[in-house]
Amino acid sequence: MEQSAIHESCIALDRLLKRLGLPSIDIPEDRIHVLTKREFREKVSGRAEAKSSLGHVYVPRQTDPVEFSTFLTHELSHAASRYNLQVIQKEDPRQLHVWERRMGLMFQPRGANDPKFEVFFGGLNEGVTEYCAKLLREDVATRQSGLDETERERLQRATEYRSWVHVVDEMLKLVAKEEGVSYADLREELLRDHFAGTYRFLRRLERCRKGAVKALRSLESDPESALTAARALGLDETGWRMPDSVDPSGS
Repeated sequence: MEQSAIHESCIALDRLLKRLGLPSIDIPEDRIHVLTKREFREKVSGRAEAKSSLGHVYVPRQTDPVEFSTFLTHELSHAASRYNLQVIQKEDPRQLHVWERRMGLMFQPRGANDPKFEVFFGGLNEGVTEYCAKLLREDVATRQSGLDETERERLQRATEYRSWVHVVDEMLKLVAKEEGVSYADLREELLRDHFAGTYRFLRRLERCRKGAVKALRSLESDPESALTAARALGLDETGWRMPDSVDPSGS
């Protein structure tokens, strides 16, 4: 099941990139690591459900195949997004300070050890990443082996960061209405920003809602921050109060 999920998710990512007119991003399957939950907690993260770092994806083994594919597609969407590392050499030439300066729309001008450390567009980046992951799941659910029909339906509906996905959807609707353009075309532009590291959609949003960039810049990925974003942008708040993780029961 795991190998099928990995293989089909990589294919789905490549298909999406081609649809967006972007070059393929090679994430070899041997860079996707399936660990026991204990290994993941001890070696990767004690807090995250899965993680991507330096071009590698780490996913803990799950008894529920829907959860596994949900976490996998989200982290794969992170790993394929625009990625920049900042490297600073310390006084000792053997010591380097390295951090992720860019990942998708997220921007960290300083490393975590810097007293002025900040993360810009963290919440928005998680929302757009998950929006992308949902498109991958819709593709994967039709082809992944080992799933029954109920599991395929659950995978197509599965959503993390639901509050921020709702905000992303409402932002797309807002700009489509204000500019009289296609939602689908705007969605593709936002996804190209995610993969290419551009901010074209945010510039359009700023024209429609002055102050939008400032409102979104410092918000984190929790549901309360998503509500703050919705209110600041004058978006429809209906539906923002949702669980932000997969319900393994499928309910």
